[in-house]
Amino acid sequence: MTNQRADRQEKGIAKRLGGRKQPRSGAGPWRKHDVDQGDFLIEAKYTDAKSLTIKIADWEILRRRARTEGKLPMYHIEIGGRRLVVTEEGDM
Repeated sequence: MTNQRADRQEKGIAKRLGGRKQPRSGAGPWRKHDVDQGDFLIEAKYTDAKSLTIKIADWEILRRRARTEGKLPMYHIEIGGRRLVVTEEGDM
């Protein structure tokens, strides 16, 4: 995904969910992941392809960081013109 597309997605998520886009998409040493919504720490994923893979190792990294901050982990996925959210059932 282009940086512009990622930036638009992250800003849109933050606006719709009342959160804050993380500087540099969370690439710095602090404020990891893409959007901090208060209750959720969100990792944004986008694809024009017909499928997207989420690795359990990546989920565990997001989950650990979210819990450290007292938040719930969430993936926000844009695929096939749809916006989906993924979180762990046991966390809800």
